[in-house]
Amino acid sequence: MKFLTINGAFSLMLCATIVPDVLVHGSPQSSYLVLDQEQPSKKCGYSKWHSLLQVDCSNRGLDKIPQKLNSNIQAMYMASNRLRDLPSDSFAPYKSLAYLYLDDNFIGEIDESMEYPEYLQVLDLSKNGLHDVPSSVFDLPSLKKIYLSKNKLKDGTFDINVTSPIELIDLAENSLTKIPSVGLQPSLLYLNVSYNKISHVTTEDLAQFCSLQTLDLTNNPLAFDPTNCECYHFASWISERKIKLMPGVPCNNDTFEACGKLGFSNETTTSFERCLDVIKVRAAQLKARSTWITVVSCISAFLVCLVVGLYCVHKRNKKRSKKLKTQQKLTASNANTELLNGNLPETPP
Repeated sequence: MKFLTINGAFSLMLCATIVPDVLVHGSPQSSYLVLDQEQPSKKCGYSKWHSLLQVDCSNRGLDKIPQKLNSNIQAMYMASNRLRDLPSDSFAPYKSLAYLYLDDNFIGEIDESMEYPEYLQVLDLSKNGLHDVPSSVFDLPSLKKIYLSKNKLKDGTFDINVTSPIELIDLAENSLTKIPSVGLQPSLLYLNVSYNKISHVTTEDLAQFCSLQTLDLTNNPLAFDPTNCECYHFASWISERKIKLMPGVPCNNDTFEACGKLGFSNETTTSFERCLDVIKVRAAQLKARSTWITVVSCISAFLVCLVVGLYCVHKRNKKRSKKLKTQQKLTASNANTELLNGNLPETPP
């Protein structure tokens, strides 16, 4: 009996040695292996879309921006990681970066002295924990689209003068109580401020966006004062500018009938005209730049043709000169031969 017990224990130990660790329930090593299999790979993947070099580092469990990626990448996907802050040199190695997606992280702060890529066009910081955004972000010379939805931003963040050529701003699901005051924005086409706490919108708020095409005010506690035709002015502005409004104009027909002959305020008109003037100035600058480019191109083409022409003339003259020298040498040689033949004595018969 004792022999059988010892033999059984030996067999069990042998099985534990042979069977893989992941099958031995409760062993510390098996738990480690299973956990290791569930961890996402931290290796980023490269791909090309047309000529755009992009890198996908999404869902890799990263807590900082990798610094040894291909320096020529133009698009970076860093969504669903563990980023908490962005040091100033986070993107220093990537000078060509134009599309940056940092959504669904834990970013609560961005360094004021951040070195942004010069050619950055799209910046996605949605689904983070931002209470503020450095004003330098809105001075990027090429930035066209910025996504800041589902953060903790308040009105004070946008008491700035945006100089970037912004076309789209997404501020849904923040803590705004009014339309952002960001100065004249002649390039802005789309503004999303849905799911905020905005209760009041005036034509003065919208006049700074003279090219606006879409305005999303969904799920805001809008409450227009019925005694001063605010809703009428707002609805008239939306209609005249052909702006797509979501979820629709919150005015009734009685309001339109009572305020039908009232115009917009001087402040609204002045702001809108100033915005249009910026568009005209930019168009004039673009035209002047195009004209100069055309003039410089024509002058460059003329100079190239002139240089090529002079080179061809020089080459032809050189060829003629060489040919003339050859003929002169041949003539001189023939003359010397004739002279030599003339000086020879005649042979007696």
